[in-house]
Amino acid sequence: MALPPLALAVLALGARARAAPPSPDAPPEGNATSEFARFSYPGPPAPPNVELPWGPSDCFVKRAWKTGALKLERDVVYGRAYDPYKNKTVKLLMDVVFPPEEDQRAARPVVVFLHGGGFVQGKREEDINTAKVLASRGYVAVTVKYRMVPGYKAWHLWSAEPAVLAVEDARAAVRFMRKNAAKWRLDTSRIAIGGESAGAISALYYAYARKNSDGSPVTEGESGNPEYSSVVHAVVSISGTMVDHAFCAYIGSAPEYAPSACLLPGPPILPDFTPNMDADGIPGIDMHGTADHVVPYAGGLEWARTAAAKGVRHFLLTVPGAGHTPKKELYNEKKPYLAQWLTFLSGALNLKEATCPGHDAEPLLV
Repeated sequence: MALPPLALAVLALGARARAAPPSPDAPPEGNATSEFARFSYPGPPAPPNVELPWGPSDCFVKRAWKTGALKLERDVVYGRAYDPYKNKTVKLLMDVVFPPEEDQRAARPVVVFLHGGGFVQGKREEDINTAKVLASRGYVAVTVKYRMVPGYKAWHLWSAEPAVLAVEDARAAVRFMRKNAAKWRLDTSRIAIGGESAGAISALYYAYARKNSDGSPVTEGESGNPEYSSVVHAVVSISGTMVDHAFCAYIGSAPEYAPSACLLPGPPILPDFTPNMDADGIPGIDMHGTADHVVPYAGGLEWARTAAAKGVRHFLLTVPGAGHTPKKELYNEKKPYLAQWLTFLSGALNLKEATCPGHDAEPLLV
């Protein structure tokens, strides 16, 4: 199999690597946040996430409202952060999808979702449909912009740095949701982090990584809203992994699905964060196609095996024969997958104890 277009683009752009011009927003020479200095992990240590009692609820699985009734607020600034790749401070934006005005619940569960794109491309707008799937079932769902690697600096993909920065921004987004809990009627005791592809890798890192690749503790970062907590209670991954294997020409077959000829070759060259998982990890679901060459299914298998060994509640939702980020299958109400992952999410957030949304919707066509 030929390498995927994104992998070829990364190679081509990385070969033309050049330095970005200096910026007035750049830190002083020698500052630890500079890409030319040792990569640093700013902020205090990240707090441990919190597992809730298990309590699934059918009323957060069936769609409560038509998608046309949902409210969308675009371009909400949730933070600012120094971007070491662009050598300047950047605004961090999110789009927020709410249930309709008629929803009078005082506290609504939250999902913060990170887009894909290999840490070099992708837009938060590409996951508005994901947010609508969730908001139509009673969640307040946000799609988040995070700092990415410019293609001409693609060599940074051969490290954990891009995921670390994405997680720092995601933590700021979670803190921002807590900051706006009263305004938006959010249940801050029921927050999930999620993502697809690179966003899923970041979400799993957020949920389970306790140490960075150099052994230092994972920190909060400095992307905004430091006075609020970044604790989450569940993780939703679409084509994610904690093993840095990606863009593989061969993905093997059952039962191991061992990948080979990968542009990002995994350990020992690149990190494996699955050992970070411990017994008090929050519940997680990874949804993965067995024919995924971008983030191979083997990464989902390794995550699930580690979760089982550590006693972490988990669900590897396998889509046989599907490729990367199989959202068409996962969001189709005529297939079993949608109800399966929504039921798991509702259980992880203990929505049995939450107020149900209304139910007046027609079948969703995706």
